[in-house]
Amino acid sequence: MQIAPDEPCDDLEVVFDFGRHGWSVLYLIIRGEIRRYAVTHIFSDPLHVLIDLCSLMIDRTDGLIRLYDEPGEAIVTVAFDHDQPHLVELSVLTSDDMNTAPEKARHEFTMTAPTIVLIEQVMSQLYKIRALLSDKAYARDRDAFPHQAFRMLLEKKKNAEKQGRGSRT
Repeated sequence: MQIAPDEPCDDLEVVFDFGRHGWSVLYLIIRGEIRRYAVTHIFSDPLHVLIDLCSLMIDRTDGLIRLYDEPGEAIVTVAFDHDQPHLVELSVLTSDDMNTAPEKARHEFTMTAPTIVLIEQVMSQLYKIRALLSDKAYARDRDAFPHQAFRMLLEKKKNAEKQGRGSRT
């Protein structure tokens, strides 16, 4: 799927199904099309990875995160046009190997979205998981929530908003 950069898409939903026993699923729903990416917790902590993604977007910094599967990975990249920092170009690449150079991975799709939409979509999943993990039955067989890293992200977002470069700008 390729969505032209001059057509920012706000018709998207991010859903992170935080699973048991070290397995989760990331769903990206873009204009009704569902993309599914399995994520293992063996090689990284996916909640920290999602926090890192939000941090990149709050800072308006180009970068990437890796969501590992067994085998392979999904590579999510974000890039900013500094003339239009309210927009972010999101690309997803996949590979059957791990730590693949992005230029050697398979291109799944690229889209441009309002930065606020993507930040708030990912952060809403973090809030959801934090709330669900407060229930002992839900928390059983699931990794702990990274409270300190999330608090630092919230502080970064708050400071960015005060400086006029946060998700609300």
